[in-house]
Amino acid sequence: MEVFVLDSPKLNEIIYNMENQKKKSVILISTGEVLLSEELETVNGDNVYPLPEWGPVDGFRIMNEFVSSLKNPIVKEELKHVLNLGHGVFRKFKNVLKSSPEIEKLWYSYKRDEIKAKVLNWYNQIREYAGLELFENEDLEDDEDLLDFDFTVTSGNESDFDFIRELDSEGFIELYSNYPKDVAREIYNKKREGLFYDSMFDSDLIYTAQNASGEKVGFIWAANFSVLDSFYGMELLQLYVIPEYRGLGIGKLLLNKILQDFREGEYNEFQVSCQGRTSWLIKYLELEGYKIAFQELSFRL
Repeated sequence: MEVFVLDSPKLNEIIYNMENQKKKSVILISTGEVLLSEELETVNGDNVYPLPEWGPVDGFRIMNEFVSSLKNPIVKEELKHVLNLGHGVFRKFKNVLKSSPEIEKLWYSYKRDEIKAKVLNWYNQIREYAGLELFENEDLEDDEDLLDFDFTVTSGNESDFDFIRELDSEGFIELYSNYPKDVAREIYNKKREGLFYDSMFDSDLIYTAQNASGEKVGFIWAANFSVLDSFYGMELLQLYVIPEYRGLGIGKLLLNKILQDFREGEYNEFQVSCQGRTSWLIKYLELEGYKIAFQELSFRL
């Protein structure tokens, strides 16, 4: 049996018709032509296959799954609230996403991947019925690039001083949230004593991330140090992304920039101070080939 070829345009057509709740459609197995069910009278039944089912229940399910996977704390809470409202949930869900274009892109990419997986499974059912090899995800060149985020990373300069000082303080207090605020503030003051000065942008490694509008949305700050003029290291002091832009890969974008400097420089060691919430950083560095050389732990009763 001849089976149509599933390419990106055909995938788009199938998805479009799947999401059309008002009309039921089928596909001609041999040609890939999509027809409305009411047009079937003149078509050979052996050559017809219904499109995958996709209804409100499926949509609500992946909305819940998307929100559960979302790392942006602000938008996540707003969407969780919407999902519990009941009436008008789909419209209200979209309205929340419109206020955060980057998260909206994440949603449409997530949704497309879910529907695409369903279509590929459905397509392989047809191929299996026809005695053909199964179609792999890699065989489909999907031309939909929904996650083309326009974030840039640039070297920090004196004009970023206030931005970095303010967010460094916020990030530190957030990182030490398991301490009383006054204690965390005192620890911060001691750890940052003497580190903020006019020429810090010349001696330290500082990068900021900007969105498409040029607004700064995060930064990374590492300090150089040496021992006996023969052992050189880099200490990561801060990696911070403002809450509205978390979960979009900006932190890793900034970290990779610093790690590139580390690999290209004459460094012996990369030091990181990790609280509980930054355990992902250890895992990421290990995946990049870095090995833990020393650990310092703090315990409580």
